[in-house]
Amino acid sequence: MGILKKGAISLNAAAMGALGMPDAVQLLYNPRERIVGIRAIGREQASAHKVNVQAGSSYIVYCGAFLQFYGLEHDQGRQYAAKLVGSILQVDLSAAQS
Repeated sequence: MGILKKGAISLNAAAMGALGMPDAVQLLYNPRERIVGIRAIGREQASAHKVNVQAGSSYIVYCGAFLQFYGLEHDQGRQYAAKLVGSILQVDLSAAQS
């Protein structure tokens, strides 16, 4: 998973496959542990963020307000490892990759 400078989250095909290839996701955040959670959700739900398909096998979720609300840095692009825990893709923000 990546947090992009333009205020979006990028997901690769493996991450989307783990979530079941949803049209929309819900974004969650645990500030104490600095973990972002992403789970599949219906597009009609109020907390849904549309998943946008990019060229190739990448997916973008525009979420600048989410990132800003929680004070999550997106002044430059950063990549993170993600793991599926139950039905939630979890990303530890304290473990950025180069």
